[in-house]
Amino acid sequence: MSSPAGQEAGAESAGDPQGGLQWTSSAADFGAADQCASCGIGGGPCTACDGGPAFGVGCTGAFGCVGVCDRLWFRGDFLMWWTPSADLPPLVTASPANTPQAQAGVLGQPGTSVLFGGEDQDLGVRPGARFTLGYSPFPDLASGVEATYFFLSEKTSDFNAASGSNPILARPFFNVETSLQDSLLVAFPNLATNAHVDVALSNELQSFELLSRDAIFQQHGRRVDLLLGYRYSRFAETLAIGQQFTVGPASPVFEEGTIVGASDLFDASNEFHGFELGFSGQAQWRRWSLEGVAKVALGGMRSRVVIGGETVATLPGQPAVTTEGALLALPTNIGSYSQSSFTAIPEMGLTLSYALTCRLKATFGYSLLYLSQVARPGDQIDAGQAAGSTHINVNPTQLSGGDLTGVPAPQHRFITTDFWAQGLSFGLDYRF
Repeated sequence: MSSPAGQEAGAESAGDPQGGLQWTSSAADFGAADQCASCGIGGGPCTACDGGPAFGVGCTGAFGCVGVCDRLWFRGDFLMWWTPSADLPPLVTASPANTPQAQAGVLGQPGTSVLFGGEDQDLGVRPGARFTLGYSPFPDLASGVEATYFFLSEKTSDFNAASGSNPILARPFFNVETSLQDSLLVAFPNLATNAHVDVALSNELQSFELLSRDAIFQQHGRRVDLLLGYRYSRFAETLAIGQQFTVGPASPVFEEGTIVGASDLFDASNEFHGFELGFSGQAQWRRWSLEGVAKVALGGMRSRVVIGGETVATLPGQPAVTTEGALLALPTNIGSYSQSSFTAIPEMGLTLSYALTCRLKATFGYSLLYLSQVARPGDQIDAGQAAGSTHINVNPTQLSGGDLTGVPAPQHRFITTDFWAQGLSFGLDYRF
């Protein structure tokens, strides 16, 4: 996070009778091209800057006047961050050719393999950006205000399978009517052909802060700021599962030649608003400076989950017939659900900077952000309360628009978990 660091209070030389902020570097540390002509540095006495205190003849540092001139600062960072993987139940299975229909794609049966799900799904490293703009109305920079916005770009993990390479494809589930593992066959000889299954998992993260900075400790080359203000954060994730096949002559439900497409959608969004408190400590030596930040935001997290599903059956030459529900999203759990909770978002970071000129610094850092009580779509699938459960509860009487008989399943259980984001940043910090 950018700050008015890079200056220090309580200058200890006679060349700073006003006690203004200075860099610890001597003028010899910087070439003439690095010095600030607008402040009168580099060849003569320092003069007052924008109404600030003058530094007198014989400035002790090449940045002497910059301490009172650079009331506006901007920092841009390129981010390379990681986020935790998504815990998904088995979503797509396959079986070898000649597997009996009753066993095809069923979890626990000989030859059944899980093609997607059943383990943590990692989205890998993702890029992002962070921008900070700050301003201090005071010549000594003892206080200021800054706004920071960062985002991680949307990242998607895709999976595709087709009957051309897998003649038996299935969507596994736990049949609550029989209390046995079962499957919905997407590709099977004489039953469903020209089939494909597509799964997409994507998420995005962003945050905004508006903070005041007030120096609570200043010493030669060191400074500690108190941070107070507001924080907004948003994390959203979507899981979409789609399938399509052409009905064969052995289908007991659809007429041969019907093209059936179905889709399940689980969408979760989490928005946080709260008050933030933290501390920033800076230390510098010549061109190098180091800043550490620790802060925590306390406030409300509102999580919203949307579950949707539909099946579209189209017989060539006839109008399409659409029914509510697919497999994991059925009338018993389709809908919009929300939940609010009090939570905390802590963040920590460490940034190393090197002054390229009197106003421009290159930065390299590490940050860790933690969010609690976050809803993720994989957790909203009715797989029971146990993490990693393969019991994806479904009552198949609802499939293809049928009327529910027996146990209502799947159901929605609002489950939240912890989420974090961490990684490296590379940036530039410029002082105006």
